[in-house]
Amino acid sequence: MKRHSRKFLYLLKSGTTILGISHFMSVPLSAATVEAEVLSQIKVTGQAPVIVTLHDPVGAYLDSQRERNGLHGSMADEQHKQLVAQAQTSVLASLATVRLRTAHHFKLKRQYSYIPALASTITAYALSILRNHPNVASIQLDKQHKLTLTDRYHQINVDAVHALPYTGKGITVAVLDSGIDTDHPDLADSIVAQHCFSDASCPPFGTNESNSAEDDIYGGGHGTSVAGIITAPYGVAPDARIIAVKVSSNIGIFSVPLQSDIMAGLDWIRANLSTQPVQIINISLGGGYFSNICDDEDPAYSNIFKQLRDQGVSIFAGAGNDGFTNQIGSPACLNNAIAVGATDTADQVADFSNSNRLVDILAPGVNLTSSLIGGGRITFGGTSAATPVAAGVAALMLEANPTLTPPLIKSIMGNTGVTITDTKNGLTFPRLDALAAVKIAPSEGIAFAAKG
Repeated sequence: MKRHSRKFLYLLKSGTTILGISHFMSVPLSAATVEAEVLSQIKVTGQAPVIVTLHDPVGAYLDSQRERNGLHGSMADEQHKQLVAQAQTSVLASLATVRLRTAHHFKLKRQYSYIPALASTITAYALSILRNHPNVASIQLDKQHKLTLTDRYHQINVDAVHALPYTGKGITVAVLDSGIDTDHPDLADSIVAQHCFSDASCPPFGTNESNSAEDDIYGGGHGTSVAGIITAPYGVAPDARIIAVKVSSNIGIFSVPLQSDIMAGLDWIRANLSTQPVQIINISLGGGYFSNICDDEDPAYSNIFKQLRDQGVSIFAGAGNDGFTNQIGSPACLNNAIAVGATDTADQVADFSNSNRLVDILAPGVNLTSSLIGGGRITFGGTSAATPVAAGVAALMLEANPTLTPPLIKSIMGNTGVTITDTKNGLTFPRLDALAAVKIAPSEGIAFAAKG
């Protein structure tokens, strides 16, 4: 199909000065891509929860500057937010024009600050408008994710690292999950901030957003246990700080994380980096099945992952617990995620751990002790458990060398790990060795990792 250029005018406001920026985005006149599941759900139920991903106005503007002036610069945060807001407003205005925003055809759930996307519930009528809007790139179903939960820290030499002594001091890990038991004696003194994004499930009043990430029984205390692996007194990085972001919604008797709420949590972290720095994000959640890098299937997810990685934030995500030998879940399949699989008590790839060439690192994921919601401790496993082990080791590495970048952390973990072969598919993976990684991190790590 023939492609044409369309001209977009974005206005950036700085103080009292409005700067008009005119540039071209190369956008096909064909309709936006619509995921088949969206059409199916609308056909069955009359509506569908979706993520409307927009063409990236920030990337388009920077590309136009490079083409016009040969510049390879960056953009201030405020300008970034305003470009995203301009693109979102254009889409919302097209819906408001036909009186959809207050009707049953379109219900806005999330409008992000840094992600060029909107989360909403739409009917076929709203879909017909959105798919033909020049700012809309694709429309995907707002997928439900799973909590991927199914004391072997000495196996990866964590206690030897603590003796150096590195304990994660000065490092902040954001945990996006079912929340956290804020009164738990193992965790209370580690929590430095909390927030919630959910579908009418945020404490204390069942709202869509609040400043409380209190865990609940609907998710089985999943987030509490994940956080405990990182920062409980017996955890991998006991002196690390925790930012708890609750992203699960109570649907019936279950707690279900929605992708739009996970994205809202990531967007909130991005928006607050200047005042509440985060070096590591843990996402022990997953959905879908992917054999290859999935950035094209989840462009809005991909966008915020790249932004955070570019800001120096390492994002660890669980591969999933379906026992697949050639697929892993999202967001672990994203290019800028560090995908974590699990090993068992025999130091082999656990039979439940999803496995393919996208898995970056293995970590213990069976019979780990952690914090139990309501107090006390629990033994559990899964890639949900392996992921915070890897995130905790990253905290130890960053305490040893705060200048480590996400690519270096991933490379050092891989180059210093113990090679393990997955007998289910014949692939080999590095299993974390915390002591080896931390010893490399302070100085020679940069040169070492560059070779890997």
